[in-house]
Amino acid sequence: MKELVQNILVYVVIVTVLRGLISNPRYSQYFQFFSGVIMILLMLSPVLSVFDFENEWYSLLEEKVLQMDLDHIKEEMSIADGRFEEMVKEEYKETVEKQVMIMAEENGVQAEDVSVEIFQGEEEWQIAEIAVTAGEISKEGSGQGELSVEAVQIEEKRKDIKNISKDEKALKRQICSYFAIGEDKVHIWK
Repeated sequence: MKELVQNILVYVVIVTVLRGLISNPRYSQYFQFFSGVIMILLMLSPVLSVFDFENEWYSLLEEKVLQMDLDHIKEEMSIADGRFEEMVKEEYKETVEKQVMIMAEENGVQAEDVSVEIFQGEEEWQIAEIAVTAGEISKEGSGQGELSVEAVQIEEKRKDIKNISKDEKALKRQICSYFAIGEDKVHIWK
């Protein structure tokens, strides 16, 4: 408000001085018109500053709305990222299962089913356990044809159990070396 009063006082002084300098009455009416326009603009300056504040308020409001949109997009991205990780996990499991089936076929073991358990390591997915359900041993395979669950689980403790064929042992070793996991993590079921 103080600035408005100062502007009006400066205006009145300048207009009074200029009116005294203009002696020709023909220019007097033009001078009155322009001085009146300037006076109106001076009086409207506080009102215009309110609109400028409103523009700032509108900018602040727009910024808040954009921030809310950004938060919503981040939330959707995190949900999508979780789905992506799940898809990668499933794809990895399927790939490992296919590779184990191929290895079993190469070793003369007919694998009916392969299941893989994986977990998220520090940097990558890691294999926790691989279980192979073996069917009949193929004719090329040497072995006795039956494999019990107990024999696989205690295979390393009791060497006298002969229920595991050479082909199945070779498959187990190949899986362990290929995926770099311990033999206790690979199970061949009959």
